[in-house]
Amino acid sequence: MYYHLKLTFQKGNISQDTSLTSDKLLTIAKFFDRHDRNDYHVTNWTVYEYNKSTLALEDLESECGSNHPINASAIFWDIYDENGCLEECLKL
Repeated sequence: MYYHLKLTFQKGNISQDTSLTSDKLLTIAKFFDRHDRNDYHVTNWTVYEYNKSTLALEDLESECGSNHPINASAIFWDIYDENGCLEECLKL
């Protein structure tokens, strides 16, 4: 399965949108983590299943529309890192 992550991150009063498609959940987690560090905070995100053969977004897998960065980040990690494995890999 391929994942397509769309997220909005904010630094001060400036918001920016970005996205990434990958078949590896660890790659998605690293991308999320990179945009949720230091002065940057993810404010909302969506994860879709992505069909590589048709190049189309398919089923919405999860989403968070929180405008509070701590909530958006906590919800992402709660869904995708139930056992703490991804966060451990990110520390390596």
